[in-house]
Amino acid sequence: MKFALILVLAAFASAEASQSWNSLLKTNIFPENLDAVRSTASVEELKTLLSQSGVFNEIYGNYVNQFNKAAIRSKDIVHHQVFRTKLITIAEHNIEAQAGKHSWQRAVNQFTDMTEEEITAEYTGYQVQLSSALANSTLPITAPRQYSPITRAPDSVYWGQYISAVKDQGGCGSCVPFAATACLESSHALWHNGQILDLSEQELVDCSKGNGNNGCAGGTFVPTFDYLRNNGLTTEGEYPYEGRDGSCRSGGKSKPARVSGWWPVEPHGDENALKEAVSLYGPIAVAIHANDAFMGYGGGVFEAQCQGGRNHAVLVVGYGNEGGRDYWLAKNSWNTWWGESGFVKIRRNYGNVCDVAGDAVLINA
Repeated sequence: MKFALILVLAAFASAEASQSWNSLLKTNIFPENLDAVRSTASVEELKTLLSQSGVFNEIYGNYVNQFNKAAIRSKDIVHHQVFRTKLITIAEHNIEAQAGKHSWQRAVNQFTDMTEEEITAEYTGYQVQLSSALANSTLPITAPRQYSPITRAPDSVYWGQYISAVKDQGGCGSCVPFAATACLESSHALWHNGQILDLSEQELVDCSKGNGNNGCAGGTFVPTFDYLRNNGLTTEGEYPYEGRDGSCRSGGKSKPARVSGWWPVEPHGDENALKEAVSLYGPIAVAIHANDAFMGYGGGVFEAQCQGGRNHAVLVVGYGNEGGRDYWLAKNSWNTWWGESGFVKIRRNYGNVCDVAGDAVLINA
């Protein structure tokens, strides 16, 4: 999709600025090949190009077609302006990234014509809870089973062979069901000979309501993991995702996976505690604050200021270091065209970026 949009944008570059404009499009708006234009004059060329209504309409028309938005965006002036503004922001940011001012790149994605408020309302969904809510939940008395035999957390960890495919929650505030399901899929694989199941997020949307869970209106970890412990979860094939609220239809379906126990990672907010948990127990469900910068992430180690109240849930699947920067590797639920094929590197040991260690849950399947 990114490549297709590059071609359309490049086709409309003005003759007098074609060389620098094509370079801008290929290296600064999109982070695939960061190796050319460094002059801020290119941003002015972009502004000039986007001010031409015919050219802009062609560019935006291609964008909404690529992301299946044509029916709802064709005459939407507000989203036109958001798209124009974000393209310029992307170009400016990535030019600075080339010059070493940023460790991450922005990219065009499904959110490029949406406001932060719209994205938060439709594509996040974590309901902030006090840390004590996790600690006071009715948890198993037994200690979690340690999967890794190590006694000290290594410098880097990646649980890649136990991670299910990146999914897409769509315009439903179901990030908690997606993070919890991904966590169960990974833990099940760890404890069942590498078998990765495709489990049903829709069952959690429909059936784990109450105590802070409201389907597509958002939810939180305590009732979600309690449901997985008490009821188990069926497969995507038996209970497919619809991206909207529905009545619970879990009766009579198989339950091939179940959470045997879940525990909050403590102390809350402690990145060292989260590092130890990831290294010993496998992928961990966490809540973060996703702001406009995070929503526009395209690659690299994300270190923008994004504290402001946890509103989104993802799955931490490892950690490491890139270019001298420690990072958490997390799997998101915004499809593979977001971030690095659906994943994000969040700066680690840098003041708890996005509050990644604030609410974190480890499980045994």
